[in-house]
Amino acid sequence: MMTVEAQYKENFVKHFGEVSSDQSWDFSKSNVQMVEESANARQTRGFINVTSFEAPIWKAPSYFDSNNLPEHYAHVHTDFEAVKQCAEDPTIKPVEWPYEYAEIKLHPFYGYGKKDVNLFRFGLTYKSYELSSIFATTTFYNNDGFYDFQIGQGWSKIYNYNPLETFVNMYSYRYINTTNMRGADGFGWWTASGTSNNKSKLNYCKIYTVNKHTYVGIDCDGDGNFTDVICWVEDLSPAKRYMVEDLGSTSDFDFNDIVFDVVRKDGTNNEYECLVRAMGGTLNFTIKVGNSIWSKSPTFDSKQMINTKEGDYNLEEVYARFDVDGWVPESNNVTVTVEGKEGVFVLPFPKDGEIPYMVATSIGKEWSKETVDVTTIGWFGSVENDVVKTPVLE
Repeated sequence: MMTVEAQYKENFVKHFGEVSSDQSWDFSKSNVQMVEESANARQTRGFINVTSFEAPIWKAPSYFDSNNLPEHYAHVHTDFEAVKQCAEDPTIKPVEWPYEYAEIKLHPFYGYGKKDVNLFRFGLTYKSYELSSIFATTTFYNNDGFYDFQIGQGWSKIYNYNPLETFVNMYSYRYINTTNMRGADGFGWWTASGTSNNKSKLNYCKIYTVNKHTYVGIDCDGDGNFTDVICWVEDLSPAKRYMVEDLGSTSDFDFNDIVFDVVRKDGTNNEYECLVRAMGGTLNFTIKVGNSIWSKSPTFDSKQMINTKEGDYNLEEVYARFDVDGWVPESNNVTVTVEGKEGVFVLPFPKDGEIPYMVATSIGKEWSKETVDVTTIGWFGSVENDVVKTPVLE
């Protein structure tokens, strides 16, 4: 006899068709307007074949950006000792780099050198164009927007507290947007050390929170120590709505058994809360977002269906809210645990290509009413006010 999970997966394929191995289940940005064509594309148009992807954005701040005022960076000093302890703590294990496809402000704050002068670098690479001739086709790769740090022996603060110097050196922040690069040929983050052109893929980092500031530690020289460069990260990712099937049934796909939003708290830069919007299932469950949890019971009767039926459907309703700690939007570190009829099911956010029990959408996406199945996979990425996307160069 098939397990509940196996039956669900089989029925999912029958309903939606085979799932591509690179299918992402995070649709939260699929209705965001694309940026203008890149400067690289404009320069190369007319005599070469430009990639069908936009170039990633890696932009230095304006001289007049209010974020460059000294008070915006006071925590470069107040967080220093705690960040060093986290960076050197062996119990904090490396995790997969969560910002591969992200919109962030990246502020290099600290570094640790092992000799008098250490040169550490990291940045982006991507296939920019191909130049064809009768002799050969040459593929060009850009290494854009890289950071280049010279760090002396021991710990140091990379950020310069003098804002005038910060404006003109490499140590001010970068606005980085790679959200349009999923699947782009040759795209990836890289690290390097010294003057060599040998680059390694940025696969892992250490990530931790100090005084509500998120920091990432990067290993640039491949020695396994994630202390070479440490950046403060300001995450600019949009709020996300998570829609869940709880396996109470294996043949309906309305994705409204559990619906919750994770959004930035009003008046904060990097604090989030979870808003429980709908509970169309009849099983008890526990939502875990980052390190924070909430359960349906005993606040609500686990068998009660809430906010999914005709006459009981309100897109503005919030049935519960709780503060969220440790959520990394790019990683979707969200799990739902369901007390099912045939056991307890732990349903994490799915990896690309897996059969999903949960998806992420824009918070503008309305969830289905009861027994109204989602029609196609593309449905999750569509909202009523979708903008017209800028055509991508061919």
